Parts: sequence; C-alpha cells; structure tokens
Amino acid sequence: MKKKRKRKKSRKNKRMNSIKTPIIVLFILLLILITILILRANNKESYESLPYRDLIEKYAKEYDLDPFFIASVIKVESSFKKDARSSMDRRGLMQITKETGDWISLKLGEDNFSYERLYEPELNIRYGSFYLRYLLDKYEYWHIAVAAYNAGMTNVDQWLKNEILNEDLESANNIPFTETREYVFKIKDAYDNFKRN
Repeated sequence: MKKKRKRKKSRKNKRMNSIKTPIIVLFILLLILITILILRANNKESYESLPYRDLIEKYAKEYDLDPFFIASVIKVESSFKKDARSSMDRRGLMQITKETGDWISLKLGEDNFSYERLYEPELNIRYGSFYLRYLLDKYEYWHIAVAAYNAGMTNVDQWLKNEILNEDLESANNIPFTETREYVFKIKDAYDNFKRN
C-alpha cells in the first residue's frame, strides 16, 4: 500500500515537473523579450533632443543638406562626442582628418585653420557639412557620398570605375571594405531612426 502511494506521488511529481519546466522556459523567454524591447526603446534617439541641433540646422541650411543626414553622420562617427578621436587621428563630431581639414580650409579660403580646432563643434560641423555637400555634388547619391566620406574619394572612384558601386543602394553590399560597407548601412539606420522619432 505504501509503495502504491509512493508511486502515485512519484507520478504526480513527474507530471507537475513536466508542466513546470515549459512554464519556467516560457517565463524566461518572456523576460528576455521584455529586456530586448526596453533596450531598443532606449536606443532610439529623438532628433529634437540632440545636442548641437542648432548648428546642424544652421549648416544644413547653408549647404542645402537634410539635417537628419548631418545628424546621422555625427551619430555614426562620434555619437555626438565633441572630443572624439579615432585611432586614425580623426577628430571631433564628424571625425575629420588633418588632411581633409586642410583641404576644406583651402576650399573655403580660410587661413586660420589648425588641427586642434576640429574639436570645436561649430567648426567641425561646418567643415563636415561642407565636405558632405561637396561629396553629394560629386557623386549625386547619398550612399556613394558617405562611402567616400568613410573610405576616401580615390577608393570610391575606383569602385565606380570597376562597377562595384553604382546608384543602386544595394550595390553598397559589394563594397570591398567591411568598415565602409557597414558604415553606409549604419548611416541609413541612423537616418531612418531620426526620421521616425
């Protein structure tokens, strides 16, 4: 009689355990999903709350650019950190190199440029916006312009010549530099995010 009770209890425990396990797994999956949704919601930035928005809009107007486009480049380049400096010694919000800064200052007819000034938000956004306008005028398509912003005009000219890159955004998947290929789509994602929010 005691053995039968133990067997019944054992069977009952097994049934309870077989019910508990899927519930626990479902609960854990639900917690993971909630965590992912919270992280995604926190990752969305509103254009209205961005730092340097006044400068972005000023130079967007001056250089006939979409302010979301400038903000997207800043987001991807430096995450809005004015003192950002890359391992390649790119500086400031829009991560401009010394060579590019020198070239832009010549194009703008300025003789007071110094490399340290690239940490100044206004100068950096003005130079970066000027350069984006120049690249858009040269290449016409935003994805080609930002590929040149990241990899340089010499590389992009070669990719266009070899038909690796063209007016179709999907051609950006053919860019041989992983960093530049990913950069183009990060700009697109940032732009889409600013447009939505």
